[in-house]
Amino acid sequence: MPKTDSSYVLATDGLIGIKKYFLYGMLAMLPIIVLALMSSFVGITGAIIVESVYGGPTLYILIIITIISIAALVFAALSLLGLLFGLRDIRRSNLKSVDLYSGASRNLRRIAISILILIALYYVLLIFALISSGTGGTSVSVISFIFEIILLAMAILFAIKLASVYKNLSKDISQQRFNTSATLLIVSVIINAAAEIVTLISTALSAPQNNPYISQGLSTSQNPVALVINIIFLIEYILLTLHFYFGYSASKNALTKLSRNIGIPAVQPPK
Repeated sequence: MPKTDSSYVLATDGLIGIKKYFLYGMLAMLPIIVLALMSSFVGITGAIIVESVYGGPTLYILIIITIISIAALVFAALSLLGLLFGLRDIRRSNLKSVDLYSGASRNLRRIAISILILIALYYVLLIFALISSGTGGTSVSVISFIFEIILLAMAILFAIKLASVYKNLSKDISQQRFNTSATLLIVSVIINAAAEIVTLISTALSAPQNNPYISQGLSTSQNPVALVINIIFLIEYILLTLHFYFGYSASKNALTKLSRNIGIPAVQPPK
């Protein structure tokens, strides 16, 4: 694959986009891990971080939590853009699995857009439910349960499609770390699904909390089940961070090989 070939340029640009996906993914996981550590610390020590949203140290803690959450969302959005643009270029190159990349690119884009629409719809319905019933109650719980199940199923589908891309990239550009990244992704998704299901069951069996931060597990001193769930989620986040790290390393090594024009098998265009 000569460096002047458009396929070389597209493969390089695609890997640059995928490298950004892994890099921003790692950065997105760091604030999430911080929140998970805060949750676990609260549960283990028996401290109560969230008591009121009015003044005092609590207000500063909520501001910090909000800033951390926004940072995670920004990096996650940049990560997703890097993935979609990277796959767009990869599927136009002459790597061996170009047909798979083309199909995966379309499917991942559709799933990502569907997830965003569902999240927006979820918040709209949630706001209407809160307005109509005052504090929410049963309608809010039902809406949350239904949408969380749907979003969990779509996230699993997204991860499976993504893992198939990694495995084929591993073959096409001889980077075993893409395989490792795929394995870590699947394991983290399995752990996430188990933790989410336990969370939903636990929430359905317990009385709804008035404070949204408490219901998200930031005060688990009186709820050992929530503490265990938080620790499980923390393990998942660490595995996801390792998944991003190995993918970033594989992308970086692949770009080095491309720059030297060695070890990247390609399908020649038809004459």
